[in-house]
Amino acid sequence: MRYVFVSHANLDKATLKPILVALLAAGIPLWIDRPGEVGLAEHRLVLPSIRPGAEWDAEIRIAYERAACVLFFLSRNSNNPARSDSLFREFDHGSTKISWS
Repeated sequence: MRYVFVSHANLDKATLKPILVALLAAGIPLWIDRPGEVGLAEHRLVLPSIRPGAEWDAEIRIAYERAACVLFFLSRNSNNPARSDSLFREFDHGSTKISWS
């Protein structure tokens, strides 16, 4: 199943919930790292996220590499040194997947 990878800061989950709910209502499948923290774990269009015991960074990389696109939410919370490495990898991958043809 093709899906949208949601790149965001964990502190922004509550703020993003209305947007994610609207995307799901439109029939767009999503991958989000911790859907339970947004109250979306049981939604039929939220793909299974990180498996228990799995390597976090590897699971994230696999998820965004398999995604149809990356939906990148930039905020003060996401634009910080603690998140910068993974943030830039997700952004870079998402920006290179865009095709204008």
